[in-house]
Amino acid sequence: MTLPRLVMRRAAWVAIAGIVLWAVLGLARMAGDVDEELEGARSLAGLFERLASASAMPDAQRARRLLAPGPDDGPTRHLQLRVTDAAGATLLLAEPEEQLPAAVQQMLAAGEALFGDTPSFTVAWIQPRPMGDAWHVALTARPQSERVEALIGLGADTLLLTLVVLGMLAAIGWNTRKAFAPLARLVSAIGEMGDGEGRHPGVRRLPAMPVAELETIAQALRGLDGDLATAHAQRRQLARQLQVLQEEERQRLAQELHDEFGQHLTALRANAAWLQRRLASQDELAGVAREMAQQCETIQQDVRGVLARLRPPGTDDNPTLLSLGHMLDALQRAWPRGAADATRLSLVLRLDDERGQCLDWDTAAEAARLSPDTAMVLYRISQEALSNIARHAHAGAAQLAIHARLRAGGRALAISWSVQDDGVGLADPTAAMQRGSGLAGIKQRLWSLGAELSVQDGAPGTRLSAAIETDPLEPADA
Repeated sequence: MTLPRLVMRRAAWVAIAGIVLWAVLGLARMAGDVDEELEGARSLAGLFERLASASAMPDAQRARRLLAPGPDDGPTRHLQLRVTDAAGATLLLAEPEEQLPAAVQQMLAAGEALFGDTPSFTVAWIQPRPMGDAWHVALTARPQSERVEALIGLGADTLLLTLVVLGMLAAIGWNTRKAFAPLARLVSAIGEMGDGEGRHPGVRRLPAMPVAELETIAQALRGLDGDLATAHAQRRQLARQLQVLQEEERQRLAQELHDEFGQHLTALRANAAWLQRRLASQDELAGVAREMAQQCETIQQDVRGVLARLRPPGTDDNPTLLSLGHMLDALQRAWPRGAADATRLSLVLRLDDERGQCLDWDTAAEAARLSPDTAMVLYRISQEALSNIARHAHAGAAQLAIHARLRAGGRALAISWSVQDDGVGLADPTAAMQRGSGLAGIKQRLWSLGAELSVQDGAPGTRLSAAIETDPLEPADA
């Protein structure tokens, strides 16, 4: 149901209820007015009857007592009856003028000023008596009492109209609040879509909206959430494929360096050794030959280092957590040592079962399988993070830690990766990523696995961390 229809339907019900109530109260007031008119006519007829009876009495005192007001006298509505004797003394006064409140008088005066005053009139006659002086009778119209009754009726109608209007406003307000109550969840879902990737629980949990307009927005958000999740999944898949291509290219380069460059270096070293033997009697030329052999050995060591970076030792097509540990251990062994300002690097490897109990690494890690993508990403981001520490951190100590926990019956892992140092730290991690300091590459590799890079100020130093959830893998013999 659309919002205007929902609001107007409830407001219409309130208006109908107000009209029905006004009609019922109007009928009740009409019945009361008829009763009052009849009572006034009866009272006036009774007064005329008493007047006729009293005027026929020869005894003036008895006549006066008969005319005296009694407890049974009713109102004469909008007429005032006055009876006076020949001397002008009042014998009977029915419906005397009442003193009205100041507010009522002001409202009556305002009505008279706007619409004019209705003049009063008097009908007078002489009531003869058989014995004694005649009486003077005056019947005067009282428009003010009619105005007071009309004012009371107007007040009642105004009060009823006010109640109806307030009821309609309350119904509209209640409907509007009820209709827009889910709007906060829509706003929260939109914010959630801007904060993260993949499927967003807040969008999936959106309830059916009470109005069509909000339901249209909710359906659009659900569709957009699905499209975004698909797009992010496709981007991650593309990033993983690019990383696979990069690793394959590294493997090819490493193989070519090993096959081609390695053979040439071996030949150069052999030639340098031959020259050393032939020129042993010529010190100057023999020194040049020795220097050539040393340069060849240095180049060969450099090539081995390049090969190690291009093709990590211990890589295979079915990596495990244990093989990843061997690859990281090779990184630690290759870490520069010996210099006075060298950074001390420690490697922490831990594997817990699904209950959180620590397992023997060498035994349990061999059965914990990893996908090649996950293993290579963990190795490369560790390599890049340690390289950043060596170049920029000026740290005294650094730590590389892998804390894994089995899940899904041991077929999947929850891996916590971290690298921390006590160096100078990063003043602005965001700017560091934009400068291409290696953090951007680490973040991109983690993103391809659906993980986020966290950069924290270690005070001193910097701590990089990420939480990676691996997908369940089939057993190796499946």
